[in-house]
Amino acid sequence: MFAAATLAGPMTDATLLSDPAPRFDPARRRAVTFALVLVTSLSSFESTVVTTAMPTIIGDLHGLPLYSWVFSVYLLGSTITMPVYGRLADVHGRRRMMLLAIALFAGSSLLCALARTMPQLIAARGLQGLGAGGLIPLALTVSGDLYSMEERARIQGLFSSIWGVSSLVGPLAGAFLTVTAGWRSIFLLNLPLGLLAAWIVATRMIESPGAARAAAGAPGLVALLRRRATAWPYVSAILMGIALYGVSTFVPLYVQGARGGSASSAGAVVTPLILFWAVSATVGGRLILRIGFRQSAVVGAGLLVLGFAGLLAAAALDASTAWISAACAVIGCGLGPTALSQLLAVQEDAPAEQRGVATSLVPFFRTVGGSLGVAAMGAVLAAGLSARLGPALESASRALSGEIPAPPGFRIALERSLLPVFAALLAAAVLAAFAAARFPAGRHRSR
Repeated sequence: MFAAATLAGPMTDATLLSDPAPRFDPARRRAVTFALVLVTSLSSFESTVVTTAMPTIIGDLHGLPLYSWVFSVYLLGSTITMPVYGRLADVHGRRRMMLLAIALFAGSSLLCALARTMPQLIAARGLQGLGAGGLIPLALTVSGDLYSMEERARIQGLFSSIWGVSSLVGPLAGAFLTVTAGWRSIFLLNLPLGLLAAWIVATRMIESPGAARAAAGAPGLVALLRRRATAWPYVSAILMGIALYGVSTFVPLYVQGARGGSASSAGAVVTPLILFWAVSATVGGRLILRIGFRQSAVVGAGLLVLGFAGLLAAAALDASTAWISAACAVIGCGLGPTALSQLLAVQEDAPAEQRGVATSLVPFFRTVGGSLGVAAMGAVLAAGLSARLGPALESASRALSGEIPAPPGFRIALERSLLPVFAALLAAAVLAAFAAARFPAGRHRSR
């Protein structure tokens, strides 16, 4: 039985099927929603909190050549397990999988805090990623069970805002905790919060015994990917991932490398993206209720096109960093309605017994699209730099870290090599608008 039905007390499968909008126990629903907020905050916070602590961690544990593995192994573990958790939640129930994900995440956080070498930390981060892969997909799935579509549009907009704010606070909190309590505290913080979330899920989210459903397996997954109502939101999720990861990867590089800005100023330039995403996610929920999935997705994709056009123009015309920040703000405004339209369109169309895997595929495709897109654009950047700098390319890499002065012509070479990257991001936004125009229209009215 799904959490949505059992929050009101024991029910049968027949009751759930005959009553698509059962009455919920308000106290139970509030408690479980708070637990979902906790796990969403933990997942988004953990994805960024480590960044500012890494120099200190490297100094303590050494292993500079293994630096990138601390991030990549976490991302890999969380990505590959997203659809797995969704599938298992459909078969074995939401509560059981949520408890497993929280236990794995919190337990491996303790292992991270106890690590004495870089290989130990990397192994623990891999396990932590395996737990993190279930947190947000399952939180989105359970919220889909708890709330009607009208309520869901608002509550998942709130979750998106929480995700954005937690991601933004992560680096600042990481720096503060590292200085005041040591870098191990950034992992230990997950334990009490994880235990609280697990206790709420275990005691308030009750699932009837023997009520697990057998989802349709591989044929059902193929059907999800082939249905227009779900296929186009998944395509949009891939393109959104390219846009999001591309901005966070290459805009700071442009500001710091081509414009000569500091690391802090490079990070500050993309901050408006997160802030305006958090705001637009809340507004996007109301927009979807008024005009439906398709038109909301088109509005969001249109803002993405406008923002990336401004970003490309800023790079081509050597505009001020304020212009770049404004472009990032417009992109953030587009991400809110785009992301919500993807998720809600998929949840509305997918059968109840496939809602878990259908929901988990949205963040999965975003992450896969972003990872592959950044890799492809990184290859384009590397080819451009190699052609322009030749043998000086290696010294240019050291110049970015501040070890040596930049070689002659480095900034111009980097700026020109990034222009095709920004053009590719604009092309991805245009394709996202094409995909958005093929979303299901939606049938929901404003309240």
